[in-house]
Amino acid sequence: MFSLAPLVSFLFAAFVAAQGPTTNFSSTDLTSVIGETDQTTRNSWCTSEKTTCGVLCNGANTPTGNTCDSTALSANCTCSANNSSPALQYYQGTLLSFICNKAQGDCNATNAGNLAGQQQCTVKYVCGNLNASQAAAAAVSTSSSSSVAATSTQATATSATGSGTSATASAKSFAIKVGQDYGAGIFAAGIMAAFGVML
Repeated sequence: MFSLAPLVSFLFAAFVAAQGPTTNFSSTDLTSVIGETDQTTRNSWCTSEKTTCGVLCNGANTPTGNTCDSTALSANCTCSANNSSPALQYYQGTLLSFICNKAQGDCNATNAGNLAGQQQCTVKYVCGNLNASQAAAAAVSTSSSSSVAATSTQATATSATGSGTSATASAKSFAIKVGQDYGAGIFAAGIMAAFGVML
């Protein structure tokens, strides 16, 4: 007999991968997170948010706007090079990731003993998990390896390390992009295949 459990697990994983990190929280979620999180913790979240902004806006691209309000849980991060904001929702240590993790934890606690409910929490709250320091290091390694590659043996080693780090970061970015772009299609195709098998 053919078991559908692996197929269902794969389809659920594909659906979750298709979702980008959560950026829009309901006012109920935000009010709950503010009410349940002490001011000291929220202050540390803002410190981390500002540090992460500085890391992502590294070098000549220092932040021109790097503010965080720990009372309202709102933040602004703008890099000076092109006056743009980095995609903070993808990174750990940002205000969005802290709010998301807290909201997801509350949702899981509300659905204790209810696997389907907890799976919905995972779908509803997709939290950023990339490491900003690693992403910034990959960007710096890539740019330094291209500018210094032929000058010395050490530069050649740096270039190889930089391109390896860049390739890893690039592969992760590619996997996330494929999941976001095609995850829903893979999910739909999987559902159709499951019904085809059942018929």
